[in-house]
Amino acid sequence: MNKLEPNKTYEVYDDLPNSQVPPEGEQLFDDNYDKTPNPKTPLWQDLVFIILAFLGLDLIVIIAQTIVVAFMRGQAYTDIAIASYLSSYQFLSLVNFARYSIIFIVMAAILFLTKTLLPILKQFRKFRTFLYGVGMGFIVIFVSIIYNNFLAMIVPDFGSNENQNAVESVIKLYPLLSLIWIPFLGPIVEELGYRLGLFNFLNKYNRLLAYVVSALIFGLIHFNLPSAGDANYWAKVGVEVLNLPGYIISGLLFNYIYEKENLGTSIVAHVTNNLVSYIATIIAMSA
Repeated sequence: MNKLEPNKTYEVYDDLPNSQVPPEGEQLFDDNYDKTPNPKTPLWQDLVFIILAFLGLDLIVIIAQTIVVAFMRGQAYTDIAIASYLSSYQFLSLVNFARYSIIFIVMAAILFLTKTLLPILKQFRKFRTFLYGVGMGFIVIFVSIIYNNFLAMIVPDFGSNENQNAVESVIKLYPLLSLIWIPFLGPIVEELGYRLGLFNFLNKYNRLLAYVVSALIFGLIHFNLPSAGDANYWAKVGVEVLNLPGYIISGLLFNYIYEKENLGTSIVAHVTNNLVSYIATIIAMSA
């Protein structure tokens, strides 16, 4: 054993790196605040998500209508009664719950098979995802309020479009069922379809094209033409046209959130936007 020599200076070394060890809990906060990028997705997955968002949702409605018609005719219902039920808010609520649930499950299965589900779920473990998501969701709401107030100054009493009227009616009649698909399933499926699918696909070729096309289509899916025989046809078309830019602006903002942050943040922002609208409708009902 070596002995220490007197009157000699010795340097002591440790195994710790030069950087200071952070206090307990500080590293956890830093990890939670770090930005998590979007996972890379194969081209075929982008295309499948686009098809599911555009055709899949409509296909489920067509299948549901076919089943209902066959069943009601088997029960000797008249064509008028069948048509009345298919246009009712009860059928609208049930079929929307069904189609968003089915498409969500299919999309989740595809994400699992392509090993992109876990990276997306990890985004929701970050404090940053919810902080930025909720904050940006309120920014989307604020921008929509500004646009609607500006529109009201130019066109007084322009009114809500058919999509908003239908959503409000469904919430009033079926508040619990609509709580599942309006603030949650709907936004999640739309973000998976229009951001992870459409925007992601187009962005691989041209960033500007991705912003413009996905925002326009996001606006158009909330655009509903009235029935051709409607007495107020052109007035209702005018309402739809006036409301369209508001949805397009929201689409642009969700695109920006998705690109600058990640899918998890855009989902939280979209859920926040819809959830606040849902709560506002419930409050207005009870007032």
